[in-house]
Amino acid sequence: MKQAGANMKNLKALNREAAGIVADASRPLAPVDSGKLKRSIRPYATTRAGVVRAGSKRLPYGGVANYGWPAHNREATHFINDAAQLTESTWVSLYWSKLNKEISQIKGI
Repeated sequence: MKQAGANMKNLKALNREAAGIVADASRPLAPVDSGKLKRSIRPYATTRAGVVRAGSKRLPYGGVANYGWPAHNREATHFINDAAQLTESTWVSLYWSKLNKEISQIKGI
């Protein structure tokens, strides 16, 4: 798309918007001890991908809560993965709509 003249900043915003949909849906699914993990969930994006992040440097167990840690008997909850799956029709529709709009604005098409 970049070579065709698309505005890549729009693609980054689209990826962030899609990641935001998943992040919002993952908060109610997050395991809760103190609530810090739930509050740490946030969307992140580049021009290539939207990502949902959980945890931080001071809260390093976000990945463990989602993916587990078998060596330490921590079972995976897959709360972010489940949220992505539950909201898939929403963010896929968003991508189709915005990408088709972006493609129609590329010169020569």
